[in-house]
Amino acid sequence: MIEAERLSYLAGGRRLIDDVDFTAADGAVTLIVGPNGAGKSTLLKLLTGELRPSAGRINQDGRDVLRSSAAELARWRAVLPQATTLAFPFTAGEIVDLGVRATGRPVPGRVAAALERVGLPDHAGRLYQTLSGGEQQRVQFARVLAQVWDPVAAGRARFLFLDEPTASLDIRHQIGLLEIARAHARAGGGVVGIVHDLNLAAEFADRLVVMAAGRIVAAGPPQATLTEAVVSEVFAVSGIVGRLPPPGIAYLLPQARRR
Repeated sequence: MIEAERLSYLAGGRRLIDDVDFTAADGAVTLIVGPNGAGKSTLLKLLTGELRPSAGRINQDGRDVLRSSAAELARWRAVLPQATTLAFPFTAGEIVDLGVRATGRPVPGRVAAALERVGLPDHAGRLYQTLSGGEQQRVQFARVLAQVWDPVAAGRARFLFLDEPTASLDIRHQIGLLEIARAHARAGGGVVGIVHDLNLAAEFADRLVVMAAGRIVAAGPPQATLTEAVVSEVFAVSGIVGRLPPPGIAYLLPQARRR
């Protein structure tokens, strides 16, 4: 389990994260939603150790993330950033191999297996820059999968951190990616992600975290968290929140900006 207590982060004289408590359980998908500028990506970077908080602490299974080395962090978590820019002509296979090597040891066949899992079995030799935006995103997802291929290692859950992983994907591949992430969690790993599609978040999240202005304003099961009042307050739009037949997944029909 990842536990963060009283996290704050200041940059440029602004408090981007303000006294946040956050938990993400092993075996679960935790998805963060909120408007642009809410602090979602900043929170994710704090949880992964990319940024150091101005105040607060972050533990995973009792270990202090802030005191962990880059090599140790790479063994238990893999990060898919919001955007990736490459300056050199890597192939798709070489990109995925970066994830394998981040753990400190090569694993024969892992690159091919990861590319197959994301539906790109014949793309290992393709230049990354020649791929479509959606294909590039799936290659990057294969990279993080290859890094934490076994959801549990030495009795410790390994986490996927995904910042807007579905942004470049069509609906089929959005669902496919989130199904793979959910399978990682169901096998004992953990997933922390950021998504903008509230309906996808409601379908795939075990725990939904709603952020606004650097704070968490609601958290819990999607059925309890995604309400018309929360949508109106946080996103400033009107909408009807309904429930699908069992298991009662929440869904949103947005209507218009709140006036």
